[in-house]
Amino acid sequence: MDVRLYSRRAGEVRAQKPVALITGSYSCPAFRGWAEELRKMHADYGDRVTFLVLYTVEAHPKGSPSPYRPGREWVTSDNRRDGILVAQPQNYRNRVKLATLCRDALGLGAPIVVDNLENAVWKAYGAAPNAAYLIGMDGKVVIRHGWFHPPGFREVMNRADFIRPSRAGA
Repeated sequence: MDVRLYSRRAGEVRAQKPVALITGSYSCPAFRGWAEELRKMHADYGDRVTFLVLYTVEAHPKGSPSPYRPGREWVTSDNRRDGILVAQPQNYRNRVKLATLCRDALGLGAPIVVDNLENAVWKAYGAAPNAAYLIGMDGKVVIRHGWFHPPGFREVMNRADFIRPSRAGA
């Protein structure tokens, strides 16, 4: 699969380093649960890998169907407990607001890029919840994790001949 990253203003974004692309949304408990590990990975590899969070469709919105249970609301018990009861945004501005809330609440250090309301990038990569991709500088996906699992993703990056951890024990 040959994948290119695009921005509205600049057209194609040329990678200066490999890219770790992690998809997620604030209403996804799995994404929130790995935030600390994502921060650690960003600190350990950020000098050699560009980390990007692709903010996508809300996984478990309140009052809206879940993309994973079409036609049905699916608010998790974790979201009820944590008070994460957000609706599916109906416009891009509201999606950006949720992405900003997510970034601030989770203390994410990696930049967040926000998918459009048609979820074009998310769909192009396979429409999986909380997925992760390591993309080489040539634009080719080196590894795809259907579920972002930082220990496994870290192993892949440690084995990649173009990436080495910068800190001992990483």
